[in-house]
Amino acid sequence: PPNGEQIHLVNYVEDYLDSIESLPFDLQRNELDEYHEKFKRETDGAQRRRVLHCIQRALIRSQELGDEKIQIVSQMVELVENWARQVDSHVELFDAHQEVSDTTGHSKAGQGENEKTMDKALEKSKKEQAYNR
Repeated sequence: PPNGEQIHLVNYVEDYLDSIESLPFDLQRNELDEYHEKFKRETDGAQRRRVLHCIQRALIRSQELGDEKIQIVSQMVELVENWARQVDSHVELFDAHQEVSDTTGHSKAGQGENEKTMDKALEKSKKEQAYNR
């Protein structure tokens, strides 16, 4: 009659044999798990590279847009400065014209000086207009 120790030993051997029989499936499953993890790492890397590339393109485009905006602002500043110079020259021309009008009743010598002032202002105005074009 088998004693308790022998029964225990038989059960142990049977359990061991059962576990060895399923071992190839376990190994195969482990290989699949490793393959999956490797694929996942590669996919994540490829995806990361794609996303990084998209981000780099977006950064380059935003820098280009920023440069365009700076150029537009510079052109606007130049345009405003040109108009301001033109307005200043028109004001000088107007002032010179006013002086000539105010001195119409005075001596010819005074009139000659005012006409010179007006001619200078007119010449300056024409130069400003030519420069602004």
